Amino acid sequence: MKKTSISDLKLAAKDRLLGSYGIATGTFALVFALIYTILMILVFSMMGSGLMTPGSGDQGTTVKSLLVSTVFSLVVGALSTVLFVGYINVIMMISRGDRPAVTDAFFVFKNHPDKVIIMSLILTVIQIIFLLPSNILSLTGVTDGKKFLLWTILYLLGFIASFTVNMYEGMCYMLYIDDVDMDVKYFMTESFRLMKGNIFRYLYMLLSFIGYYALVLMSFGVAIIWVAPYQYMTMVQFYEDLRK
Repeated sequence: MKKTSISDLKLAAKDRLLGSYGIATGTFALVFALIYTILMILVFSMMGSGLMTPGSGDQGTTVKSLLVSTVFSLVVGALSTVLFVGYINVIMMISRGDRPAVTDAFFVFKNHPDKVIIMSLILTVIQIIFLLPSNILSLTGVTDGKKFLLWTILYLLGFIASFTVNMYEGMCYMLYIDDVDMDVKYFMTESFRLMKGNIFRYLYMLLSFIGYYALVLMSFGVAIIWVAPYQYMTMVQFYEDLRK
């Protein structure tokens, strides 16, 4: 079957959002505010307990701070994912002609949230593993040009590897929304199957939004509440195209 072009998917996304931008932007603002609030509570709690105090060594980085940042990434990632998957549910409902309410953004809390948390933790742990070599090297102190070059290479390789895995699993949360009773293994293996042969197409879609995020930067972040719904709706159209 001929694949729909990215430009046509973006046009379809704009069409689906017509008349629904209010709920799409309002729900995104709510989810973003909740995630920011959770993040700030965790940061200040950890700072107050001294867990985020930098190490006293010359390198300014200790094993303790690395472990704390790892746990922090896991917790924040899981909580953020639960809320953002709820937002994707809102976007999918709009795409399919339904009329979502704000409460639909909390879809995950009522439908096996453990499955979303497990998928989030798996993907975060994979990212941590791929970035582990560069993090271990940073513990020894990147004090000269050769070490800095090695650290840069290790970091870039780790980032590319983890980013690729995340692209292959880019559909797992939408698969969960469509069939919450299936297990985590199904969501992740099915996402991998759907994305085989579509990775560069998906990457092209993501890169096509760079110009929009330049506008977000120029607006000091305000434009994100309009850009994000458009991007998420395009991702939903990409998913629907894969599922045909």
